[in-house]
Amino acid sequence: MRLTIIILAFLLAACSANSLTTEKASEPGERIEFTGRVIHVELEGGFYGIEDQAGHHYLPDHIPPALRRDGQPVRVKARPAPPAAGFRMWGRRILIEEISAP
Repeated sequence: MRLTIIILAFLLAACSANSLTTEKASEPGERIEFTGRVIHVELEGGFYGIEDQAGHHYLPDHIPPALRRDGQPVRVKARPAPPAAGFRMWGRRILIEEISAP
């Protein structure tokens, strides 16, 4: 009986771990603006992501072909993407509104 209670307590703690994170989640309509660089990620067949100057990773919905170069500096205006299932476990999903070379 004690073992069952201990296991349930650990499961409850694990399920509520999201409430302990310190990073502030963006509101759905909140605009994100940053400068970073395009990087080619060699996971799951390869894809392009964006890394900002603080080292945060973003997974954009699209990057124009002219900017798809590893190391390409970019200026980005975007919004957080709505929650969705995906197979790329890398970075924060964003919807690009504007992207350009600085």
